[in-house]
Amino acid sequence: MRIEFASPLWLVLLPLAGAWIYLHMRKNGVLSSFQKKLYTGLRAMVCLLLILAMAGPTVILTAKDTATVFAVDRSASAQDSLDEITAFLEAAQENRPAGETVGLVSFGAATAVEQLPSEESDLAAGLLSAVDPGGSDLAGAVGLAQSLLPERSAKRVVLLSDGKETVGDLLQRADILAQQGAVLDVYPLEQEERPEVQLTQMELDQVIRKDTRYEIALRLYSTIDTQAVVRLYKENTMIAQENVTVRRGESRLVFSDQTKEGGAVTYWAEIEAAEDTLTQNNRVYNYTYIEDVPRLLIIESEESQWAALLENSMVSVDRVQPAAAPVSAEALSRYDAVILANVDLGELPDGWADTAESYVRTLGGGLIASGGEKAFALGGYQGTVLEEILPVDMDLKTEGQEPDLTMIMVIDRSGSMDSATYGVTRIDMAKEAVIRSLSHFQQGDRVGVIAFDSEASWVVEPQEVTANAEKISSAVASIQASGGTSILPALRQAYDAVSKSETKQKHILLLTDGQAEQSGYDGLLQEMRQRGVTLSAVAVGEDADQTLLERLAEEGGGRYYYTDVFSDLPEIFAKETILAGKEFLNNRSFYPAQKDVSVILDGVERVPQLQGYVSTTAKSRADQVLISDTQEPVLAAWQYGLGRTAVWTPDLSGQWTADWLSQPEGVTILRNLVSWTMKSPMDDSLKMTAAPEQSRTRLRLEMPYEEEIKQVKASVVDGKGKESEAIFSMTSPGVYEAWLDTAAEGAYVASVGKEKEDGTWEYANTGFFISYGAEYDLTKGTGGRTLLEQAAARTGGRVLTSGAEVFSGAVPRTMAERELQKVLLVLALLLFLLDIALHRFTLVTARLEQAASSLHLPQRKAGTKKTAKAEKKKPEEPLPRTEGAKAPAEEKETISTAQKLAQSRKKRGK
Repeated sequence: MRIEFASPLWLVLLPLAGAWIYLHMRKNGVLSSFQKKLYTGLRAMVCLLLILAMAGPTVILTAKDTATVFAVDRSASAQDSLDEITAFLEAAQENRPAGETVGLVSFGAATAVEQLPSEESDLAAGLLSAVDPGGSDLAGAVGLAQSLLPERSAKRVVLLSDGKETVGDLLQRADILAQQGAVLDVYPLEQEERPEVQLTQMELDQVIRKDTRYEIALRLYSTIDTQAVVRLYKENTMIAQENVTVRRGESRLVFSDQTKEGGAVTYWAEIEAAEDTLTQNNRVYNYTYIEDVPRLLIIESEESQWAALLENSMVSVDRVQPAAAPVSAEALSRYDAVILANVDLGELPDGWADTAESYVRTLGGGLIASGGEKAFALGGYQGTVLEEILPVDMDLKTEGQEPDLTMIMVIDRSGSMDSATYGVTRIDMAKEAVIRSLSHFQQGDRVGVIAFDSEASWVVEPQEVTANAEKISSAVASIQASGGTSILPALRQAYDAVSKSETKQKHILLLTDGQAEQSGYDGLLQEMRQRGVTLSAVAVGEDADQTLLERLAEEGGGRYYYTDVFSDLPEIFAKETILAGKEFLNNRSFYPAQKDVSVILDGVERVPQLQGYVSTTAKSRADQVLISDTQEPVLAAWQYGLGRTAVWTPDLSGQWTADWLSQPEGVTILRNLVSWTMKSPMDDSLKMTAAPEQSRTRLRLEMPYEEEIKQVKASVVDGKGKESEAIFSMTSPGVYEAWLDTAAEGAYVASVGKEKEDGTWEYANTGFFISYGAEYDLTKGTGGRTLLEQAAARTGGRVLTSGAEVFSGAVPRTMAERELQKVLLVLALLLFLLDIALHRFTLVTARLEQAASSLHLPQRKAGTKKTAKAEKKKPEEPLPRTEGAKAPAEEKETISTAQKLAQSRKKRGK
């Protein structure tokens, strides 16, 4: 045992403190001899303890006990050694000295504690923890074992492994172990060679020109000669299959392919061998990007100016009617961007919106929706996948933009409405439509329902919806079909009622499946226009007078619907409820203003005038590039998955954009918008690699260093279309790292976004692949025994041949340290408080002095005759005293002390 001081210079204060205390007490003549000695001793001890504490003393003790922790490799490459491991542990348990502290951990890609170090642990109890066999973290296992070793003990770690390290640095960990006085013993697990065939890597250029034939090379490795089948897949379609003879060692197999369409392409290959042990290493993945001239698809029901706008641009443009829009992802993937030019969603084929969502999110395509009377909320986008893709909400959420409404629903109840399709009558579906539409009305809206055949009658007179929804539903449910058809009286009755309403919006919705009066409507329609009443019409089935109903809707300022699928009626009524209560069309002249910074406005210093737009509400993450005079979006854009979408809320037919299209600034902005939205090219200056772990993957991104980059993030999409986001942090100039919450094998495409200091974003595409863990790669982790021997040598450890040898080896006696600073400070505080108490309570000091005096024994002074004679004299008998009387000497001493105390108080002014 020895004592060391962290700051020994403080010890210089010891003689100085002692001298000061001595001089201070010597000058104090008020105190008695006893008090001086007592106070001097206490203060000397306090100063001594404080000075020693400041010097930082540490007691160094030699560790007497030994602790051993076993780290057992349970990775895939060591699976065949389980019996050997069990025998080793049992032999170690049999030869374990009594009282020896032992612990046990097992590891693969991560480490698990089997038994904490203790004297009661049993090495022969078996390995029960679940570990991921897909990796070998030798350094992590040794580090955990080291952390479990008791502090005041000689430390030993025993590593049982084949030495195939897939993560970490065992040699570096061994150096740390040696610095802390621990020893590492190793037991190499010998592996028998098994029949094994693997695909090691797929070699493929990252960027390839369209229509160019290119090679896809597969690297194979085998421990035997055998027959195998190799299959190559492009995306999820097999494009090649070949029977091959695999030779022992490394070999190479080459396929070729050609791609006629541009964009990112992923490949994967698999091998199936006649003799094989592991299946985890039989697949490899890679990706490439096919360069092509940009292609643009314009979907328009009426001719727009989009195609003319892009003339003389390096873009190939295709134009189709909405009904002919491609529905398959493969067909859409041929285009770099798609433009919806004032298109009603109902005009597009079923499933088109879902395909467009996948096209943008997973294929990196672009989508632009431009305005008009058929677009956005007016085109039925609300509540659909299309609304989810676009950077705006279709509904109006701005304060003050939701005026109250009175709507009269005029429902045909003639006998023909009692006909049924699939067991549900038209009248029942119409009633269901009315009832379901009630939930779309806002607070304060009013509704009335008129049913007509040859005559019209009120089912529900106009009343507030929210407070009377249940009563309205019950009344509508009672409508029965019978009689003929007469539309005009019903419309007149609805107009008379709604025109008296004080609400801002007044709307009539007519539904019929039959024929009625062909004349007499003009005067009524004129009155409606004068009083601000709008009319929409729904034609149900082929027998309805479609020509008449379409004219009524057009001249009534509403919308016309035709359906022969009666299940569409609830959706039509819900749409009408949403549209009728709001003013979506804005017909006024204004100059849009810039709100968010965007490269779309590069090179533009002023913007032309617009004459109108369709109202929408920008989503929180959207970039509002241009806004109207009422702060509503005119041009909004955002990143969606790997792709981008944007909205241009004016039209491009010239109704609202005649001035805009006549100015070069307006044309430049729209061309920039198309360019920004198109698929981002594959950037070969970006290099992204992946290092999978147990349940997540570390991504490493290398790119040219740019000082003005503020943030880097990526949208990552796997082969199944699942999207994830990765936020990168810079680890060194031009090198960024992030975690991806998956370790699934496959090829991935990533859209990398770089935010500049000025708030603008730049995007580029790249890709990476996650292959099987290095644990299953036979070409890696060779020389495992050498690695184990080097690690043991760095700590002075041994290479064991059996478990019986574990406890026979010498372990360096480590030194255990114990700091005394806190103990000394506590003692100093206690003595200081005692000193204060004795000064404060003088009576206690007096009693202590009396006790010390009564215990005093006279001492003989050598060489004095007087003293010697005195010792021979017989002591005199004490004089008798009364009870309570004091001996003369005691009384004299007591008086002397009392006088001194009185003098001391007087001196202090008490």
